Amino acid sequence: DVIYIIGNDITVTERINVTKSNLSLRGSGFGTILQTTDSLGPTISVINADGFSLCMLKVATFASGTLDGLYVSGSNNVSVHNVNFFGCTRAGISFNGGTTHTVASSLVSICTSYGVYSKDTLGLSIIDSNITNNSGYGVYAEEGTGAVAVGLSIDNTFVKWNGVNDLYIGPGVLATVARGGSDIDQTKIINSGSLFYD
Repeated sequence: DVIYIIGNDITVTERINVTKSNLSLRGSGFGTILQTTDSLGPTISVINADGFSLCMLKVATFASGTLDGLYVSGSNNVSVHNVNFFGCTRAGISFNGGTTHTVASSLVSICTSYGVYSKDTLGLSIIDSNITNNSGYGVYAEEGTGAVAVGLSIDNTFVKWNGVNDLYIGPGVLATVARGGSDIDQTKIINSGSLFYD
């Protein structure tokens, strides 16, 4: 199923909670804005819903609180294409578990804690994207208590000018960065985390 938000000059202020698998939410461009008007939850929550796709719009959060633009938990094969995450008060995108997620051709900037946060996520690919000017970390990947090997792949992506570090690789995280087109400045690798350049 596909939900289209028609109009390139429209703001949707309700929170979107996705619990149905194989759903696609598409906007008409960056003039289509999803931004909540309260601090009660993330702008978009995807809970136990495999195959969710988000594309062609802008996502922000309410100005106060600690909120993610996109929060994903217990879901597999979530894809984000051509989305601008801007000014989120926690993470632009937060993946919590699941497998085979993709962020492609997207911009994540000016978020308070993280551009992209990943915990216990097996197989996250970030491709052809810009993750810049976030107050905390650009990309933060960590393994939780579940002893899951976390895979992170970054290809042709610009990750720079983030406040604390551009790339954080925690214990148990295996990360691959494709040298050809990726530009990353500050990297912090903790304990048994691993970073490979392809």
